[in-house]
Amino acid sequence: QKMKKILCLIFAAALVFSLCGCGSTNTEKNGAETQADSAAWDPTDLTLSEDEQELIEIVRDGLVAVDAGSFVSVVSGLLEDIGDAEGVPYSFEGLYREEDGVSYLYSVDGGDSVALPLVYVTKTVPNGAAVRVYGIINLDDVGGETVTTLEVLALEGISQ
Repeated sequence: QKMKKILCLIFAAALVFSLCGCGSTNTEKNGAETQADSAAWDPTDLTLSEDEQELIEIVRDGLVAVDAGSFVSVVSGLLEDIGDAEGVPYSFEGLYREEDGVSYLYSVDGGDSVALPLVYVTKTVPNGAAVRVYGIINLDDVGGETVTTLEVLALEGISQ
């Protein structure tokens, strides 16, 4: 079990380094432009690469899938106490948001809103876009604070 986690982290690091050269630069946009981008955005514009599909296959056996309906309760628990989830692969469905240079996956359920910080996002995604994110739960530094994050292995657009 421990070897699987180590192997997953090695593959995640390899993917991040291989995709770093493929990343694009982001430019600042005002709120109206961001909303327009999200409204015109087609989820099929953001599909999984072959490398991402291979990584998902590697972690599939241990993958914990969290849909939009259980997002708030699961993420709230992880943010409160990472427990045994550190190093475990998860997939989440939610909405993407970038704020002050930090990427988040968030959801709103009955007025309760919760956001999971994402690290190693290499794709350009408009704010408010519905996405499915595959990654490894870990503790990382975000804004000078150590918090529970999702180290992104793969990200794809989904229909709401």
